[in-house]
Amino acid sequence: MQAFLYPIEAQTSNADEQPSIGKMDEDMIRDIARLITVRVYTVLWEEWPFTTDDSGSGVIVDRQEIKRKNSQSIYNYLVLTNAHVLSGIDKFYIQTHEGFIHRGQIHPNAKFEQMGVKADLALLWFESPYQYETAIKKTSENLPDKSDFFVTGFPCKLSAVPSTDCSAEFLFTKGKGWVIDRYLKDGYQLAFTNDTEEGTSGGAILDHKGHLVGINGRGKTTTDALQNNYADNERVPLIIQENAPLSLGLPIDWYLSLNSQQLFRDLPTSTPQLEPIGFLSPVKSETRGVSKLNPMTAVDRLTLEQKLNMILILSGVLPFIVLILIILVVLTILKNIIENFWIYFHPTKIAEFQIESNDKIKIFISNSEKVIDFTTNKSIKLAAAQNCQIILTSLSLGSHQNKNIIPKIVDNNQNYYRYELEEQKKDQKVIYKILCRGKNIKLIHTRSKIETVTVKFEFQDNTGQ
Repeated sequence: MQAFLYPIEAQTSNADEQPSIGKMDEDMIRDIARLITVRVYTVLWEEWPFTTDDSGSGVIVDRQEIKRKNSQSIYNYLVLTNAHVLSGIDKFYIQTHEGFIHRGQIHPNAKFEQMGVKADLALLWFESPYQYETAIKKTSENLPDKSDFFVTGFPCKLSAVPSTDCSAEFLFTKGKGWVIDRYLKDGYQLAFTNDTEEGTSGGAILDHKGHLVGINGRGKTTTDALQNNYADNERVPLIIQENAPLSLGLPIDWYLSLNSQQLFRDLPTSTPQLEPIGFLSPVKSETRGVSKLNPMTAVDRLTLEQKLNMILILSGVLPFIVLILIILVVLTILKNIIENFWIYFHPTKIAEFQIESNDKIKIFISNSEKVIDFTTNKSIKLAAAQNCQIILTSLSLGSHQNKNIIPKIVDNNQNYYRYELEEQKKDQKVIYKILCRGKNIKLIHTRSKIETVTVKFEFQDNTGQ
């Protein structure tokens, strides 16, 4: 699905402008083939989808972008197929890989005729607001004998009327191919061992690198069949005599001899139908157990298009949203680090106190002083900042002659706070500061529980000092 949703540059190239890609495995070639191969219906527009005369295949060979001011671009596509697929009708439906049905028409000026040989080729075109992949084309001139050929198409018996009743599951076969030394009847020049079926006419012939080298057109027959004769006589090439039965195809060189840019210039400037006009959705048949293509209603198709547009929007917006989230996470982490550093190096002062005597302590809180008497031998609680509380506890008050009182902080919670006792001399007296450093500022501000710090007073005997 991504192949037609994401922007890619327009292609209007000749053979010498085709890019080269490395050797691919079979699965990669199948994926390429599925994106560039289309199904072609011959039918009167007014009778779709109730009557279809024929079902064949085609290949998207070129694309041209038409840019419009203040509006979405549209794209013209050229589809190469067999002339015998068209059944003399000049209006068609073209089904692209995701199921959309587009109105197609025969190119007004594309001619496939050289040296008196008219090739069994026709060029269709359609326009769409969606971008589809185009084939990478390569001349078949230098292909060696028994080259790997991959043939694609949508099989559908000619007896299926309407052809929309035919499941036409995508066909992809591998075989060996040869380039005949000169044209056969109707411009055919490629012969290959791949099995083909009705409905695959107009499908792609790809080489081992996924390059489009030809268009499939005729199935296997006996050696003496007229389709195996040279165009200028009734002789059968030696390659076919030795390897028959072989399927036949037309070299892409017929198309490469045309000027693709001129082909686009020859198209009408506008058509009344730009949007896909229908959708065929594969569903399982309960009786046959195979896929069957049924028309999708206009409402269902609109719902699908809305989903596709949403995928396109999300594919562009999602990386931007992820980037914004990453930036927000990084900024939050940096903010926390900065705040933690700030509060750690700028601790909160809970209280200051000064030891007045063996049984009295002067507390300084909010520019006020309070003298605490320990003679009662009870713990005293003091409210403080940052959800902290001070508990002052005496040990063995009484007669403390010749002893020094030494305060000590105990029972502090190291996970959230770090309490420190700072000693400062002032006027020949010692003032102690109880400091609280936050280790995690977010937890400090969000915790409703009041953390407590206990200051115990021990006595050091200084007898004899």
